[in-house]
Amino acid sequence: MFRRSLLTIGAPLGALATGAMSVARCSTKPSPDHFDFLVIGGGSGGVACARRAAMYGKKVVVVERGPDRDENGDRRGGGYGGTCVNIGCVPKKLMYTAATHFEAAETAPGYGVSMGAHPKLDWAALVVKRDAYVARLNGIYTRNLDNAGITHVEGFASFVGPKQVQVNGKTYSADHVLIAVGGKPLMPSIPGAEHCISSDGFFDLKAQPEKALVVGAGYIAVELAGILQTLGSTISLACRGAGVLRHGFDPLIQEVLNKEIVRSGTELLTNSEVALVEKGADGKLSATLNNGKTVTALDCVLVAIGRTPVTQGMGLETTGVQLDAKG
Repeated sequence: MFRRSLLTIGAPLGALATGAMSVARCSTKPSPDHFDFLVIGGGSGGVACARRAAMYGKKVVVVERGPDRDENGDRRGGGYGGTCVNIGCVPKKLMYTAATHFEAAETAPGYGVSMGAHPKLDWAALVVKRDAYVARLNGIYTRNLDNAGITHVEGFASFVGPKQVQVNGKTYSADHVLIAVGGKPLMPSIPGAEHCISSDGFFDLKAQPEKALVVGAGYIAVELAGILQTLGSTISLACRGAGVLRHGFDPLIQEVLNKEIVRSGTELLTNSEVALVEKGADGKLSATLNNGKTVTALDCVLVAIGRTPVTQGMGLETTGVQLDAKG
């Protein structure tokens, strides 16, 4: 299996730890709307900074957008813990761990171990346990904020002036403001893009796709393609260059991985970009590539081509902050 992570969650999903970090208990009481430190974003970076400031006796508020969705049902916020906890590292590692059991079943006979027939996955049951694990982590994050005496507010924060933000019609100000809002997946500007899902959407899949096209050359595309392929889906992986992980990775890793992807059974479509995605009357998708090739009978087209900051709409123009073209 070519999608080996550097870190996996060792405990079975059914054996979850029960303790959070031990911190002196403080009640979160109503307080004036001015703080020493205001943090926008309840992900790993924002929460870590907020808790450290509180340790030094500062009065802190964290504004977290929460796991809301737009009019199309697409996620706009991860929730407490940010992308990593909700729609990134943590749930991905749980899916990866499920895939390692499949791999072990295939390699076991070589070690004289008989595990019977090829394993089968109950995708729905895995999703329920995975999401429960994530929800538990959300609770740990909020309890740690409470334990540190940090006020936390859920809603979208927009600046109404320097060091002043409005959330749900209420204004909060602070001597210091940290913007730690994270990013979101990029989606292509092509006909039929509305039929595609992002890496966020991967964690919304209620059923395992029998056949899928994954688009992208970075580690997110490679990992998700590998997980799906190992769990039994038929996978094509399209990248616009000569292979995957072309930027920032050791050449030896690139060479071995690109060979292993093909050896494992994934169809690697190099020098390929998706130009059109169409949905048939049967609900199946077809993707036409820029080289004329068409991949048909797809249950899913998953796009992982990069990420962009979610700084739009925050009213930063009222603060003097200037944004570049990437936000």
